Amino acid sequence: MMATTPPEGTAHRGGGLPYRFLHPIIWCWVRVFYRYRVRGVRHVPVEGGALIASNHASYFDPIWIGAGVVHRAVAFMSTTSVGRVPVLGWLIRGFNGLTILRRTGFNKDAMVEFIRVLHEDGRLLLVFPEGTRTEDGTLGSAHRGISLLAREAGVPVVPAFIAGARASWPKGRLWPSPWGRIEVAFGPPIRFADAIPGPGEASDDAFARVLMERIAILEQVVEEPLSFREGLRRILGLKPADPDRMP
Repeated sequence: MMATTPPEGTAHRGGGLPYRFLHPIIWCWVRVFYRYRVRGVRHVPVEGGALIASNHASYFDPIWIGAGVVHRAVAFMSTTSVGRVPVLGWLIRGFNGLTILRRTGFNKDAMVEFIRVLHEDGRLLLVFPEGTRTEDGTLGSAHRGISLLAREAGVPVVPAFIAGARASWPKGRLWPSPWGRIEVAFGPPIRFADAIPGPGEASDDAFARVLMERIAILEQVVEEPLSFREGLRRILGLKPADPDRMP
């Protein structure tokens, strides 16, 4: 069974120097200016390859997710063209970006690389099943690429929901709001085999449907969020104040 309660000393596993340096700063920034709250962090595996599948509403979504995973680094996808830009490409890779997507979208080469980083590197990879940012704040349907990745990689998929992201930086606005309220919730991991197809439903379609249902119900999660102090301790790799309790 994969461990889910972060032990002491696991912070920033898989993250580069810029990621390790900025994570505690970003944690303080989002808590102060965006009244950031995160719940269900215990559901994110401590180690081993895994996916986080989140709704997508703003350019800052990787920040909202990455800030809340206080016990390890989160990798995200970017395009190969961006990765070739001097300085910018280095920064993205330093912040755990994987510059392996073509502008045409998901492709066979990207799939092979995703599976490699999940299996060989044991990375935690953030994906957005909807494929693009929402126009009106509603949750869309998942592209079948997430089902293909979950099936071929065979790793757990952690559903996540971000509330307030569209209000802080909606699609079409040039600049984000300097303040707001962001809440993130993580749910129990699921695997491809957990999705039972309905009559006449393909396995890939069933997984995509179940995943989006799991993401949607997280909007209603009511539990105590991770405290500022405890989150910072976890990010810094310090001994938790209460080892037996992780929101």
